Amino acid sequence: MHGAHVWVLSVLLTCAARARADNARIIWSHRCSQEGYAENSVDACMQTQGVFPGIEVDAQSHGGKFWLHHDDWRLATGTLEQLLARNYSGGLWVDLKTSNPASTPRLIELLRGRENTFVEIYEEHMLAPLRDAGIVLSSQSFDTPMRYRIIPYYVFFTTSKAMFSSSDMGYLCLMDSFFDAGGYIGLTKKYAPPPPCTWFISLRAWRIIAWTGIALFLLLAFVLARYCFQNWRARKKNTTQSAKTGYTPFFILVHF
Repeated sequence: MHGAHVWVLSVLLTCAARARADNARIIWSHRCSQEGYAENSVDACMQTQGVFPGIEVDAQSHGGKFWLHHDDWRLATGTLEQLLARNYSGGLWVDLKTSNPASTPRLIELLRGRENTFVEIYEEHMLAPLRDAGIVLSSQSFDTPMRYRIIPYYVFFTTSKAMFSSSDMGYLCLMDSFFDAGGYIGLTKKYAPPPPCTWFISLRAWRIIAWTGIALFLLLAFVLARYCFQNWRARKKNTTQSAKTGYTPFFILVHF
C-alpha cells in the first residue's frame, strides 16, 4: 500500500498541475474567427493581423480558384487569392478541403516560397507534388512533417511527430496541457489568444485519468451484466421448479 501511495504522489508531482510561460505558446486563429465577421472571410482574416501570429483557413478548389469556406465553395465570400493580394503577412495554414490534382499547380504558384505556411491534405495523391514544391504539409495520418488531430486523440494517444497541432482546446486548460506536451500550433476560435492557466493537468495525467475511467466503466458494466445474468438464471431456475411442482415460491409472487 505504501508503494501505491508513493506512485500516486509521484504522478501528481511530475505529471499534473504546473504553470507554463506564455512565450512558449504559438496560437493561431481558427478560421479567422472575429466578432462581427463571417468565418473564413477575407476581412476577418485581415482583422487578425496584430492579434494572432497566424491563421487557419479552409479552402475549396473550384474554377481555378481557392474559395474560403469550410463546407461549400458556393457559400464563400472570398478566395485565397484575394487574401494574399491584400498582403496578409502572418502565418498561414491552408486546410485544403478538396483534393483536385488539377488545382495543385495553382496552389503551388500561390504559396511557393512563402514562409511559415502549411497545407493540410486529406488524400495521399496530393502528397508528392506539394512536398516536391517545398510546401510544408500537415495531415491526420500520412507521412507529413506536421500531424493534426483533435485534442481528445492526444488525451488518449500520443504522436510520433515532433510537430503536432490541434484545435478547440478552450476547456479544462487543455491548451496549456497541449503545449506542455510539446504541441507546435494551437488553433482557437476566440477573438484573441487565450491567456495561460495558472495551473493545469498534463496530457500524461489526462491519459491516465481517461484510461482509468474507461477501465472502471468497463469493470462496472461487466459486474452489472454478471449480476443481471445470475439474477435472470435464478429466476428461470425457480420458475422451472415451480412448474414441475405446481408451487410458486412466495418471493417470486411478491417480486412480480
